[in-house]
Amino acid sequence: MSIDESMVLWRERLRFRQYIPGKQHKRGVKLYMLCETTGHMWNLFVCCGKSDPVSGLGHAESVVLKLMEKRLDLGHSLFVDNFYTSVPSAKVLESRKTSFCETLRRNRKHLPETVKSIRLQTGNHIVRRNGNIIVLKWKDKREIMMLSTHHSGKMIEGGKRKRHGQFVKKPDCVFAYNEFICGIDRMDQLLAYYTGVLYPAEKITQVVQDGGTPDD
Repeated sequence: MSIDESMVLWRERLRFRQYIPGKQHKRGVKLYMLCETTGHMWNLFVCCGKSDPVSGLGHAESVVLKLMEKRLDLGHSLFVDNFYTSVPSAKVLESRKTSFCETLRRNRKHLPETVKSIRLQTGNHIVRRNGNIIVLKWKDKREIMMLSTHHSGKMIEGGKRKRHGQFVKKPDCVFAYNEFICGIDRMDQLLAYYTGVLYPAEKITQVVQDGGTPDD
């Protein structure tokens, strides 16, 4: 499962209307959503700004726990981006039989200094473990930091090859993250196939009585 934001188009005035440039509808109502990789949505709630009950200190961690409150203790694996990442969240979810995998920001608390400060050559990586929690840094075109409670951080080969015929190697948590983080994007893609045009009930009734369809 994965957690991310989605936007519902809203052109009118609204106190908590937001702007997210990376979304198809850049201005509207922001939703926090929990989805499967297939795009099936399990839970959501509206982001209401400062009036939101989970706003303030620890906002991202509160969002994760609120969305997952009915899916804990069921053995799920949760994938999130670096906005929702924290070591305390990983520990709480691990204690509730939920594995956690996410990208990391360097300024997050409780991270090993050796991982944050080390400079790596392309293709190299470093892993530090505390119990089932690993913190990893891997250098591809740029440095990528990951946190996981489900992976070992070992390098594995993917299906793609380099220019000289060698298979591309990445940490196991990176492969898993790339495969399973796409739930909300897939749901947005499926919704984008529909125009979202709403027809007045009286118009639909009249058209159906005349033997046509709403598109007529």
